[in-house]
Amino acid sequence: MTTLFNTTAETDITSPAYEEARLNALYEYELLDKPQEGVFTHISKLACELLGTFDAGIALVDRDRICFNSSVVKRAVDIPRENAFASYAIMEDKPFIVSDVFQDERFRDSPAVRGVYPDGAVTSRFFAGIPLTGMAGYRIGTFGVVDLVPRVLSDLQIGVLKAFAKMIVYELDLRLSQRRILNLKLDEARRREDQEQQFLSEKLASVGRLTAGIAHEINTPMQFVSSNTEFVRDGVKNLTSALQQILKMPMVLADGAAPWGESATARALVQQLDLDFLLSEMPVAMSQTQGGIERVNEMISALKLFSHTQSDGRTKVCLNAAIRATVTITRNSWKTNSELDLVLDEALPQVRCNVGEINQVILNLLVNAAQAIDERLDRTSGERGKISIRSFQDDEDVVIELEDNGGGIPAENLKRIFDPFFTTKRVGQGTGQGLSISYDIVVRKHGGKLEVRSQPEKLSTVFRVCLPVDGSEKSPREEG
Repeated sequence: MTTLFNTTAETDITSPAYEEARLNALYEYELLDKPQEGVFTHISKLACELLGTFDAGIALVDRDRICFNSSVVKRAVDIPRENAFASYAIMEDKPFIVSDVFQDERFRDSPAVRGVYPDGAVTSRFFAGIPLTGMAGYRIGTFGVVDLVPRVLSDLQIGVLKAFAKMIVYELDLRLSQRRILNLKLDEARRREDQEQQFLSEKLASVGRLTAGIAHEINTPMQFVSSNTEFVRDGVKNLTSALQQILKMPMVLADGAAPWGESATARALVQQLDLDFLLSEMPVAMSQTQGGIERVNEMISALKLFSHTQSDGRTKVCLNAAIRATVTITRNSWKTNSELDLVLDEALPQVRCNVGEINQVILNLLVNAAQAIDERLDRTSGERGKISIRSFQDDEDVVIELEDNGGGIPAENLKRIFDPFFTTKRVGQGTGQGLSISYDIVVRKHGGKLEVRSQPEKLSTVFRVCLPVDGSEKSPREEG
């Protein structure tokens, strides 16, 4: 698991692993080849004044070079790492002091000592440096002072140099901590953006898969609405014609006369215009038409609820309405192979949630159930599966349970069922994202629980969604 700050360094400073880790720690500070740092330059000037030295500054130990930062006299140039003061200084966890370069065989003939400044005639005779150990525990360089004459520092002066080095490390670590925190926030923002994009992509994919079914569900009632409308239109024309003829006929009423409808003229008119059929079938056609219109309205209302979003993301809703809407728009996915049973608690309290996201969860679970049943059934047998959706309150949670009698989920897959891209479906039937996104919506976004239990031997799989009624921002309640 990645932590915010790594404070454990390799113990063997001569090992390649330590060196690579040390370089990674150095690069994270983003100091190499940067302009003089104001605060560090002030510290370097103050060190020169207090210790009476020619120059002071930060020496960063890169892979093959020493990179200087915040020198006082002139901007020092990069020099080879070999035989440089800082290369030796970072090997020890204490002050590194060379009182007289000419008396030290390590540096007496080193070109690095003479090549620090643009003027090659300048020669460093004295160096005192404190290793800069960052928060990760690696020595990234030194803060040191140099002079043109041999020197000896007192304990007090060495203490001053140590204090300046601590100030520099504190400032470096503070900047690095702030940058890491900012990066974490940016990473979290990107992660949330990626999740939103995944959710939208999955929702679009779901709508795409349902489009044909929705079109069929709307097209069927619209076909008989259209046919019945034509029938009623023609029937009204005939009835209108009959009424017009009747109004033109002279009528003689006499005691004992037979009803007008039994007259030869009336019978001929009824037969000619097929009035008996119209009178019996037109009410049926109108009833069917009304039913078709209601069916289309139901589908449209369900689509509106399914695609519903709030500007603030959350509102109080009745989950029973969300369930019914999702059942309606997915009807073509399950009606060919299953019977669906709704057992909804009508006293269910409203839940504060993002209803669009919860709709997506219900849809994913319902379509998965229909597909699991479809894989198990032998279509030639005429057998139909069964899907049950239940809602009820359990303490402070509203619970939605969806059970199907598909083939079940093998025990070895139960622990992976919510992993991104994990799927056991045939190629082209699933992306492996639906349950992962559902888990993220329920657990991480709504502080709820999404659980599954399956008994393949009993042809039973139950997904259980638990959502807190208050919908408050809670820590995810991971399954135990």
